[in-house]
Amino acid sequence: MSDTDNKQKKHTPKYVVPDDVREQVKEFLTEFLKDNKSNINQLSKDLNDKYPDKNESRSNLCNKLARGSLKATELVEILQLHGYELSWKKARKS
Repeated sequence: MSDTDNKQKKHTPKYVVPDDVREQVKEFLTEFLKDNKSNINQLSKDLNDKYPDKNESRSNLCNKLARGSLKATELVEILQLHGYELSWKKARKS
């Protein structure tokens, strides 16, 4: 690979999660935890207890929410911890 190719790859912009989507994910998880009498600190502890190979610190979870980078697999794990499953619901047209 030439130097020009390397420079072009370095300047390729990364995908940035739109603010409204990022906020929707953050609000969803915050409300979900509140409804289940939990919080980010407890979630971190629960995830680490159930999945010992993971290291989900409070700050790591907060950063994922701030960036909007929570993975679908992580969301499913969080839901399962609280006895829920993921399902799809068609959005209403606005």
